[in-house]
Amino acid sequence: MDRFLKDFNPKNISSENFLGTFTLIIRKNNKLYIISDPLGGARIFHDNEQNIWCSSFLALAENSPKLTIDKQGVYEYCFQETTYGSSTPFNEIKLADSLSFFEVTKDGTIKHNKISQFRLIFHPPLVRT
Repeated sequence: MDRFLKDFNPKNISSENFLGTFTLIIRKNNKLYIISDPLGGARIFHDNEQNIWCSSFLALAENSPKLTIDKQGVYEYCFQETTYGSSTPFNEIKLADSLSFFEVTKDGTIKHNKISQFRLIFHPPLVRT
């Protein structure tokens, strides 16, 4: 983690630099950043105003003052066991974009796009002799 913090540069974040399922909250140079793995395995949820961020959908739902049903989100969750894009079963809770990272400022949250450079590497098949 020390190496990642030392090397962290918000102007040069590439999806290929990350492996695994994770969420990182980084404070560097008096700025706060929220980063997740590029495939979205570690989901991050937020309210519509992006004031409250949480890794638990249920905790955010329980602490939301008012929730209304997002019909498309409910449909996706019931039939696919997941939702797509930023939708969730409730209109007031959104899923953070895993191909972006977020800078939290006193004036609100700024969304930055990660540099997406996914390269598929094909290895020759294993041959048993």
